[in-house]
Amino acid sequence: MHRLLRRQLKRLEKKGVSTASEPFVELVEQTYNEFDATIERIQLSEEHYRSIFENAREGIFITTIEGQIVTVNPAFAAMFGYDGPEHIKEIITDIAAQLYCHPTDWQKMLETLTAEGQVKELELHHRHRDGSTVWIAANARLIYKDARYWIEGSLRDITKRRAAEIALQEAHDRLEERVRERTAQLTQANEDLRQIHAELHLAKERAESANRLKSEFLANMSHEIRTPMNGILGLSQMALRSTISEEQRENIEGIYSSGLTLLQIINDILDISRIEAGKLNITMEPTNLHSLVEEVISITAVNAREGVEVRLEKSKNLPGFVHTDRTRLHQVLVNLVGNAIKFTKEGYVLLAVDYEGKAEPGKRINLHFRIEDTGPGIKPGKREEIFNSFSQGDSSISREFGGTGLGLSISQRIVKLLGGDDIYLTSREGIGSVFSFVLPIVVAAGVAEDQPELPQNIDFAARKDIRILVAEDWELNRLLLGQILSDIGIFDITFVVNGREVVDALEKSDRPYSLILMDVQMPVMGGIEATRAIRRSQPDIPILALTAHAMKEDQQQCLAAGMNDYLSKPYKIEEIIQALKRVLG
Repeated sequence: MHRLLRRQLKRLEKKGVSTASEPFVELVEQTYNEFDATIERIQLSEEHYRSIFENAREGIFITTIEGQIVTVNPAFAAMFGYDGPEHIKEIITDIAAQLYCHPTDWQKMLETLTAEGQVKELELHHRHRDGSTVWIAANARLIYKDARYWIEGSLRDITKRRAAEIALQEAHDRLEERVRERTAQLTQANEDLRQIHAELHLAKERAESANRLKSEFLANMSHEIRTPMNGILGLSQMALRSTISEEQRENIEGIYSSGLTLLQIINDILDISRIEAGKLNITMEPTNLHSLVEEVISITAVNAREGVEVRLEKSKNLPGFVHTDRTRLHQVLVNLVGNAIKFTKEGYVLLAVDYEGKAEPGKRINLHFRIEDTGPGIKPGKREEIFNSFSQGDSSISREFGGTGLGLSISQRIVKLLGGDDIYLTSREGIGSVFSFVLPIVVAAGVAEDQPELPQNIDFAARKDIRILVAEDWELNRLLLGQILSDIGIFDITFVVNGREVVDALEKSDRPYSLILMDVQMPVMGGIEATRAIRRSQPDIPILALTAHAMKEDQQQCLAAGMNDYLSKPYKIEEIIQALKRVLG
């Protein structure tokens, strides 16, 4: 106040104004008024800033660089658990030692302040009055006043945020650990899966190899069994064609019948093997449905016991032709009707054929087959089991009636291959059984069955031009063929034992052969290879395959090589005669 007034007086004196003058008095009054206004503004400002200082949520502080508290606001004191500014100033006399959890943090802050003049959002952990940790974010600056350095600034409590961050970090660490563990587990699982996959692949290859070996073994065994069976059945047929006593005829018929039974067993085993290997081919072609079911009844009814009636019932307007695999449908019906006849001692066996749908060419219908008998019936617990391979409804059945238990299993699988669902069974013990199945099938247009008319009364003996070359490595089969051909009047026969000898005989012969009867499996050169060699120079000479290989693929292979016809061993004499009529008639 005095300095301000003196400055004003000097200014007036320079202008020549007297202190007793009226301007002087006015100046003094004006100066006092300005002073009072300034004092009032200062007081208001102090009150304003004091209010901010006292009520701020952040902790505000001024300390010495030696670590003594100069002043703090209530928020600062409360932040560390003290009752107020005076309380904390009384207790905390050395900030570094008493307030900082790590005194070295104080030194680091001083170094930063000295180097940069300030710190911003510096995170530190302080000690609460109760011993817990308080995390703060510090903003401070270094000031120089009254010939010494001071530190002033503010603190913000970030304990909750830090706790959340720590918890989040811990959760992240746990998650990473779980991810590492899970990754390790997945890696191990992948390794295990790779190992399992490798083992399964190896097992698959072994299974496929075993399956191939089984198929090859069964095919070879079939060939090896069919070859002697050909002799047994062939010679039995020759004996039955000759003049023998009634007793001898009964004995030989027994041999022939047993041979046919054994042949059926071989065929069943081959079929089940091909089905399991997925190699049973289904060929859909127009088939005379009426002819098929009538043939089934014809060939099975001969085995019916006396007093058992075998009937066929066809629904009205049953389509004449349908698209199906005739051979396989025939096999299923023969199996089911044959079984019914075998087990029925009295009453009847019925094959009923019905359909639902529009029986027009190109339309799909459901064809229903029902085989009903008055046999012994099947026990409830055995009805599922009888469709398993090598299973019978009762162990006594195999002793009384015979059989391998393959027929129903094969039939069930063939029905599925033909597009059906299942073979269904209803049965009552002592009353009888009903087997039924449904095939979704397409009606075919009527097909003219082009059966070439064969000469019925060929006198082969009168045909002096007939000359036959037979390739057969098994001596008994050569003897059998010689007898069959001689019996029908063909005597000009040349026998060789392998395909190489067939080719040589054709090259050296001065007269052409009428026909070659060619075995397929022979030493040195097989029938397929020999046929291909022959076709290169003699494309027209008839070649008839005679083989113990019974697979349909074998027939296709023979025809593809250039053979004209195919007969499986053991063959029937009538089949050979019919084949000779087709070729030589």
